[in-house]
Amino acid sequence: MIKLKLKLTESNAGAMDMLVEALIPLNIKFKTTSIAEISKDGEKGTIKFPKKELYGEIIFEISKSMEKNIKDIITLINTTIDEKDVTDSVFELKYDYVKSVFGRNKKIFNDLNKLFKTAGIAKVGYNNTVSDNLQTFCDENITLIFSPFNKNGRNTPFDTKLFTQYEMLSGYTELEYRGEKITKIDDEKEEIIKLGGLEVGRYYRDRNLIYIWTNIFKTNIYASLLSLKNNEFIHKYINDILKAIKDLKIKKEDVFKFTLRLLLDTFKKESTKIISENESKLSDVERNIQDYDKQLTDFYEQRIALRDTLEALKNDSGKNLFDEIAKLKKNPLVTLVELKEGKIFITFKETSIKCSLKRGDDIDHGIREMYLGKITFAISGNNKIHVTSNVPGLEGHPHPHANESGEPCFGSGDGKRKINKLFGERKFDELAYVLWMWVKTYRSSDAYVHVYNWYDDRLKQGYPVFDVKRKRIKINDEGKIKTGEQLKLVEEKNYAKNIKTYKYVTPEGK
Repeated sequence: MIKLKLKLTESNAGAMDMLVEALIPLNIKFKTTSIAEISKDGEKGTIKFPKKELYGEIIFEISKSMEKNIKDIITLINTTIDEKDVTDSVFELKYDYVKSVFGRNKKIFNDLNKLFKTAGIAKVGYNNTVSDNLQTFCDENITLIFSPFNKNGRNTPFDTKLFTQYEMLSGYTELEYRGEKITKIDDEKEEIIKLGGLEVGRYYRDRNLIYIWTNIFKTNIYASLLSLKNNEFIHKYINDILKAIKDLKIKKEDVFKFTLRLLLDTFKKESTKIISENESKLSDVERNIQDYDKQLTDFYEQRIALRDTLEALKNDSGKNLFDEIAKLKKNPLVTLVELKEGKIFITFKETSIKCSLKRGDDIDHGIREMYLGKITFAISGNNKIHVTSNVPGLEGHPHPHANESGEPCFGSGDGKRKINKLFGERKFDELAYVLWMWVKTYRSSDAYVHVYNWYDDRLKQGYPVFDVKRKRIKINDEGKIKTGEQLKLVEEKNYAKNIKTYKYVTPEGK
């Protein structure tokens, strides 16, 4: 028998799970909490683990046939990926991200790096790690991007049947997928990359740019692999992608002329935008000249309203305020009125909001009704209004027209003036009706949260969303993903609980 040792120290602490995973092919069986048996080709060996969970010496007593396996495992655990490894590789990824994907597994990192280099690919990125603006991106070298950055909310349709051909392979997992195709300039080449007859990406030859809609990095399988071949799915999938790319006869193009064309196209678009904006400004100026007399009248009316407000406040003995609170408590739209912390808290009944759903400039998918929950306004004596929700968005927005801090945007028109006037006069019952209209209004173009982001947020958290037929919409509906209405989403931790809690919610109105 051969004796080998592996010492677990602070530098490789946490490698125990990795070690156990790597030993699975050797049929590991624990006899006690600190002694395990392994076998290969009919021969057996033992492993003695330290009594402490993290640190100590592991002793392998093995046959000659197992020596190489165990030495490979010891090398795997005693080496790690440093920042220079990442810098010198094809991977255009942040070091922390690489560590989260590969763990300490420098061997698999190097194997993948070599695989891409051999295929003629100089750079490999994910999402926006190569560029924040892929629509205007091109490179002197062949660049491959997995799950390219989706800037405008328009997801390229992806047929999940592509994964069917891999489902029987060991290690199979459905990979994350997303990405927005390039808006090409005139005569730009674009070729579809296919696996099993289904699209998996695009090749933009003029840019030396390859898109793959799936993300091979969004998985935790690499950390414990001794070889890519140990995971049949990821090994075959990556090699199939590289073969499909090779079949397109990729080659490094001279992008200088195309870069000039791209620059010219960008300038033209910006010039058109500037011309349009200036024409709009000119129209505004001309309209303002015509409306000047009307504005003077409006300012005069505002002045009168403000004077009336000041007089009302000066003469208010407190009775008017109490009368308004009493009326407010009877308001059918209000479920709770609280006086605390020097503020009036007005909580409205549970409700939802409706808006036409679009992603970027693409198809209008129709009206969607999205859950808002119970909205509460906190009104302070210093004329400030703060809004909260019992079911806020993931970024903290209580309402699409309020920021993360709960500051509502009432615009700058008549609505805001009316709110200020009613607020100043302490007419809280009338103010509640105006605030309710604000709650129920969604103008996606000038909201803090675009309609498609609020739609995604509600689905991810398990809150109700309804279509025009009053049917509740489910997350990751394959039909809606194909039409571009939905993206592939990941359920939040509160998803299951909310699905159960809010199953009673029905659409509003007829």
